Amino acid sequence: MKQLFAGRKEPTREKLRLIKNQTGFCKPGDGGLWTSTLVRGNSSSWVEWCINEEFSNPRRGWILTPCENARVYTINSLPDLEHLHNHFPLVNDYASKYGIKYLDFELIATTLDAIHLTEEGQVETRLSHPLSLYGWDCESTLWFRWVFEEVKGPIRIGEEANACTS
Repeated sequence: MKQLFAGRKEPTREKLRLIKNQTGFCKPGDGGLWTSTLVRGNSSSWVEWCINEEFSNPRRGWILTPCENARVYTINSLPDLEHLHNHFPLVNDYASKYGIKYLDFELIATTLDAIHLTEEGQVETRLSHPLSLYGWDCESTLWFRWVFEEVKGPIRIGEEANACTS
């Protein structure tokens, strides 16, 4: 599925930094590339979330087409997240002390190209405990490496374009 990267600067292989774990939060602290699935009108769940939450009003973006053989793990349910955690748990004093479970993104990046969280997965994992993805506010994909066969843009977000429909 085509992905939308909302931002002022074009995403490139050279700008993609190595993923780094973060203590005490369910998202990495640095690195990777965040996108959301392109929907009609050159928009995405991320764009809609930003506007609805008055976080920002993204106006410029790029459409990225992942390679067909990209290794993307999809989280569509809490069991999907638990399965990923069973293979890639982050083991540290913080998680042990507070009884919270986190993913080891650095370890995941050695095997997978990306993690895709669906709308359904976001709903199921937002407030789950002790393992949750609270902070992944909408359908999104976290890319660990550059696996795109095409990048189009910049585009104006919110404008219809026949060539950009999924």
